[in-house]
Amino acid sequence: MNFISASLRSPARVAHLARSYPRRTFTSTSAVLSGHNKWSKIKDKKAKEDKARGSLYTKAVRDIVVAVRTGGSTDPLLNVALANVLKRAKQDAIPKSTIENALAKAGGGKEGAANITMTFEAIAHGSVGIIIETLTNNKNRTAGDIMSILKDHGSARSGKVDFMFERKGVIRATIDSNPAEEEQLGALVEAALEKEAEDFDSNKAGENEPTEVELVCAPEALSRVTQTVLGRECVSLISSELAWRPKEAVELGDEIESSISELVDELEEHEDTMRVWTTLG
Repeated sequence: MNFISASLRSPARVAHLARSYPRRTFTSTSAVLSGHNKWSKIKDKKAKEDKARGSLYTKAVRDIVVAVRTGGSTDPLLNVALANVLKRAKQDAIPKSTIENALAKAGGGKEGAANITMTFEAIAHGSVGIIIETLTNNKNRTAGDIMSILKDHGSARSGKVDFMFERKGVIRATIDSNPAEEEQLGALVEAALEKEAEDFDSNKAGENEPTEVELVCAPEALSRVTQTVLGRECVSLISSELAWRPKEAVELGDEIESSISELVDELEEHEDTMRVWTTLG
């Protein structure tokens, strides 16, 4: 037997070592999988970006359809509102195929030969009127989908509400930020009133931001008022369309308004929806 090995293993030696070197305690913790956590964040970010991109595509299609239906032509040379919508779509990098399909759907071409307009009315939280305008080639599918969205929301149901609204022409434009901006706004509003505009509103988000202008008129004056916007220095047409405007806008609590906003978002995400209007202020 090796003397050194034996002496180290003797009971007395082991006891001495135990007294001289207390036993260490060990703890264990769950390892943080930083790689997995980072990947989850990337996936969440991508999902949000994809949803935003999808909403952008949906809005572009909707705007194209509305511009064609309002302007009466799929030719941007003959339809200024459509020309502006197509310009924005290209700036937003909307795929060419998406634009072409939207034009076909709106114009009743190969992709949209059977398309018809359907309007749905609903009431939410007992007092908020909602009008949903759709363009579809399958009435039963669209009706079923819209009713399902209203039912799933819980606080909304189908109901007659058109008496809460009035049909109006709405023109939206911007005036570039410049030293003569106020004079240009005044001249635009004066010219629009001469063409039977009934009301207007303007908003400027910041000192160097453009002034946003909204002109409201009777449906039969829409074309005339729209023409007052075109060709003016520093003025750009954003949209020109027929809309449902509330006769009396209602204001409710934040919780209810948030609930209505979620419902409107869900309705607008449907591929057949063109526009959604409510009586909320």
